[in-house]
Amino acid sequence: TIKEITGHTTIYGLPMIETNRKGTLFMAKGHLSPDAAFVYDGEQEGTYFFVNAAPQYQSFNNGNWRALELAVRDLAEKLHSTLTVYTGTYEILEFYEKQIFLLEKKLIPAPRYFWKVVHDPSTKKAVAFVGYNNVFSKTSPKPICKDVCDQIPWVDWERDSLYKGFMYCCEVDDLNKAISYSPVLDASLLTDMEI
Repeated sequence: TIKEITGHTTIYGLPMIETNRKGTLFMAKGHLSPDAAFVYDGEQEGTYFFVNAAPQYQSFNNGNWRALELAVRDLAEKLHSTLTVYTGTYEILEFYEKQIFLLEKKLIPAPRYFWKVVHDPSTKKAVAFVGYNNVFSKTSPKPICKDVCDQIPWVDWERDSLYKGFMYCCEVDDLNKAISYSPVLDASLLTDMEI
């Protein structure tokens, strides 16, 4: 369907969708909340429905998005705290100035951005993450909120990698100015934990 939408099968000489078994340039079911974030079988099973998933390039899904998910679980363990995590998508991915959908009639949009807010209610600290779902981009996108990753020592993955899904960190209130439906929290920046 990407070929039908854009009239192209490649971008910068790379296939928009790889069909070989070892490829990573294909749309995966990107979990907004991973199954491993839940304890019970029923909760884990519930993560596989479309209400909790959006089309995400596999190199991003298994790259920086996965690194973030693992870091959040490690953080919760090290803090001995139950973290509240909010997550969602923002805007629609475009190739050749055409919005990308997985089904006809503009159903199942491929997001341009995935975002996640990690909140520790016990300390009233939080941080927002924004990941870019365009693994073909030659340049990083202009951030939708001020990048504060340099203030967060536990963010130690390859967040500048476009292929793994360019990612940056923001204060939650700054994210909320860009994405009005992201959570409004009374929280300072979650910076003080090294994992």
